[in-house]
Amino acid sequence: MAGEAKWRSGPYDGEVRWLSPLAIDGVTIEMNLCVSFFPRFSTLEFHINLIYETTISRLDFSLGDRHRNHAVRRVKTPPGIELGWIYGPHHHRWEDNRMLAGPKRGPKELEFAVSVSNGMSFESAFRYFCGECKIIVAANQVPSPPLRDTLL
Repeated sequence: MAGEAKWRSGPYDGEVRWLSPLAIDGVTIEMNLCVSFFPRFSTLEFHINLIYETTISRLDFSLGDRHRNHAVRRVKTPPGIELGWIYGPHHHRWEDNRMLAGPKRGPKELEFAVSVSNGMSFESAFRYFCGECKIIVAANQVPSPPLRDTLL
């Protein structure tokens, strides 16, 4: 990761975002790591995105979330992807969705996902996602979750 990222207000009510540009050998590249966090919710809820023009991998962490893996026309279902509903946290991995990208654009939608443990803390989920995406994270680069900004 490159530079100092800070939490800022997001486009949705109660959302805060953390955005960090990425670097290879100290050279910043056109790829970002973005965390959307919802500190007002009573349960832990956030999304972590790897962005290269568009989201190419995403971890959706919400106990109440769901995603439906379904057959996509003219696309072979990736190995290890089970068709049907996933309830709770899930990861839309690049390797499972890369065939949905065009030659000059990323995928319009991340259609395929795998379930992840709902018992993870924010830090462990952040480290899991970065590890899966081969992003090296130093001990001081894991963002601290933002504090709730309302009483209720």
